[in-house]
Amino acid sequence: MFSCKPDYEMAQSRMDAFWANDMVERPLVNIVFDKPGADRRERPVYPSHMDYWLDIDYRAEEVSRNMENQVFYADAMPVVFPNLGPEILSAWAGCRYHFGATTAWSEPCIFDWEKDSEKAVIDTDHFLFQKLVDYTNLLIERGKGKFIVGLSDFHPGGDHLAALRDPANLNIDLIENPELVKAKLASSYQEYFKVFDFFCNMLKSAGMPISTWTPLTAMDRMYVPSNDFSCMISTKMFEEFFLPG
Repeated sequence: MFSCKPDYEMAQSRMDAFWANDMVERPLVNIVFDKPGADRRERPVYPSHMDYWLDIDYRAEEVSRNMENQVFYADAMPVVFPNLGPEILSAWAGCRYHFGATTAWSEPCIFDWEKDSEKAVIDTDHFLFQKLVDYTNLLIERGKGKFIVGLSDFHPGGDHLAALRDPANLNIDLIENPELVKAKLASSYQEYFKVFDFFCNMLKSAGMPISTWTPLTAMDRMYVPSNDFSCMISTKMFEEFFLPG
């Protein structure tokens, strides 16, 4: 099914067993290494980090070349995901966004709950949203019959709110404005689910299993729940504010 993974069907059967809390023959094993004489071309020099991140034509070509120069051994899946940085969801909601050499980060956009909260919502007309749609489509086109295209790194929930508000301010809000935090979390989930469904449907329509930055693949739908912000708070507070989401 995918030329970068000739034994895809067997590996997927082990993935399916993993999701069912079972295993076929053995636990999953993920090993990836370069083919002998792999073609690792030098990346062009860009005027800025942002210029590289947004050059999706080159990045799609680079990713495709890298996939065909690797061996996906045992149950390793040939997954690429259209990465525009870990706080891209928050950029769509109004945060200023900055690209570095290997990652991206945002600036908060909720400075006053009353004035800013209702404005900090995901805008699917945002140029970075459209850029991710275009990048996903490019990878799907290049990946047909070769490799798997996954979902981007969205960081919803607590991490999204920490980006909108700033982690230090959100820590104080959990004590001083708990109901405002809960209300914003609830509304942000509904925004996120629409985005998640949109990109899942893109991948499903292209005949892809669903995957993401963690290269597990599912024939239904999956995502990795995470909350980096939670390292700053107590277990009790995490369970009250973030675990339900």
